[in-house]
Amino acid sequence: MAYVPRDKVIKEFIKVRPKGFYFHEQNQSPFMSLVNWFKDNWQTKDYQRFLKRQKSPRTIVKTMPVIKETPSGDQQMHYDDSH
Repeated sequence: MAYVPRDKVIKEFIKVRPKGFYFHEQNQSPFMSLVNWFKDNWQTKDYQRFLKRQKSPRTIVKTMPVIKETPSGDQQMHYDDSH
């Protein structure tokens, strides 16, 4: 979710789970429930405190296999971890 309360864009992440949408340590379902909760709470001190200590989720980058041909004509597959 992204919003602009003043002059800076704020980005927050919403997790999709089987029980609904996980946002600020609680499940919300349906999605409009999450939107309404956000509208009611985004300006509160508790919300702002939570936002300051929240970190972006880390993204795990999976490498793609690289297939190289050997001098004998065989193909070998390996994973390129050079990044």
